[in-house]
Amino acid sequence: MLAVTVIVVLRNDGQQPTADPSRPTPSYDSPYDRMHRRVGEMLARRSAAMLRGDEEAWLADLDQRRTALRERERMRFRNLQQLRPTRFDLASGGALDIRSDSLPTSNAAPPATGRFAINALMQFESDVQPHFAAYAYQVAVSADTVRIVEVFAPGLKTLVNNPRRNGPTVRDAPWDAEPLRASRRGDVVVFASRNSRWDPARYVGIAVRASSFVRKLWGDRPAPKGFAVLMADDREFDRWFAYGSEEPDTDHAGYVNCPDIAEPSGLRKLVIRPKESVAGCRIVLRMSTVDDDHRAYTLMVHEMAHAIGPHLLRNTYHGDDAERLNSPFWAVEGFAEWAENTAGGAAETRAGMNVVKRNWSRYKPMSGDRDVPLPQNPRFYSADDTRTSFNYELSAAFYHAAEQVGGRQRAVDLYTEFSRRPQLVSDTHFILDAQLEKAGVDPDRMWAAHRNLIR
Repeated sequence: MLAVTVIVVLRNDGQQPTADPSRPTPSYDSPYDRMHRRVGEMLARRSAAMLRGDEEAWLADLDQRRTALRERERMRFRNLQQLRPTRFDLASGGALDIRSDSLPTSNAAPPATGRFAINALMQFESDVQPHFAAYAYQVAVSADTVRIVEVFAPGLKTLVNNPRRNGPTVRDAPWDAEPLRASRRGDVVVFASRNSRWDPARYVGIAVRASSFVRKLWGDRPAPKGFAVLMADDREFDRWFAYGSEEPDTDHAGYVNCPDIAEPSGLRKLVIRPKESVAGCRIVLRMSTVDDDHRAYTLMVHEMAHAIGPHLLRNTYHGDDAERLNSPFWAVEGFAEWAENTAGGAAETRAGMNVVKRNWSRYKPMSGDRDVPLPQNPRFYSADDTRTSFNYELSAAFYHAAEQVGGRQRAVDLYTEFSRRPQLVSDTHFILDAQLEKAGVDPDRMWAAHRNLIR
């Protein structure tokens, strides 16, 4: 037990002294405290400006002499407004290189400059949860004010020496990099860089048609309110979202960038569990692969089939527990390929199944101990383009067979079921067939239909 001695000082009249209400309680507000408070107030003003669409308020805390900075921040504001942010919170992650003894104590002293880590929590119309971005602000601190003199967006270069580089931050976002043109109709917004030869207004109608097809296929299952489609040339395709550094050996026609959900405990906690759902998806198309409107339509359907259910997607885990933690790629990519084939028509479906028939003996998907005719995660995305196409179409055949046996909505049900399972669920028929029966599908009929499609 802790013993506490209490000493009471008595006045001469035997009463305890009381505070004089006419005398203010002394306080000490250090220059360091004032700086942090003013940075917080500035970030609150900028957050509110973004949400209410007030461009001038967004620019007000910049050093107005820095015209290049003003134009970049104007660009960033206008780009983000096109994404219709529903949540936008900026918060300080702390001063990175400002010492308290360097701060001015009077207006006669020159301002001190240094960087603050800025945590951005953002949610757009195409998101179902907020995501995180690790910015840095270079600020000039005087005795009375804090002014932004530079903004560093999260990217491969700016995060090199940043301890947050391994966190779940969005990297090299196109809205941070360059002015974007946008065309919006219904639940879709289509973007391209300002100097792109692809006009968003030319493709927004195609995107609306693709969205309508995917939403009808999806039914009343949970889905984001909108889709964001970014049309890229080859350079932009690799540079945006640092995709080229993450997937350096691929020649994909499209991808979805799906940032991690920000931790519910706040902006500063950066650890994301491997099986956590993603916040939402942005669709990026390599427009050099788009020969005509039909190809634009089916490619958009494929990527929207991914983006329609971000709560079903999982972060890819690299490590000893990959087989236990990762979803089967065939379940995710097969669903999108099935949707693309279905949107493209019967001829497109037959062409896909013919790819499997021609290459069955070449790639032997049931080699070794595996007795399930589905591609496994290792080598699913192959440097051999024919093998990759084979894997996509073989995976799509699973959903084509499910549609034949149980109808289109049952095929979608299987996607929602298997996309949440670990990849080892398809190692053997014993495991996989038990899941099919649980979902109300007769495994014998299912695999007979599958065999007729591909052999």
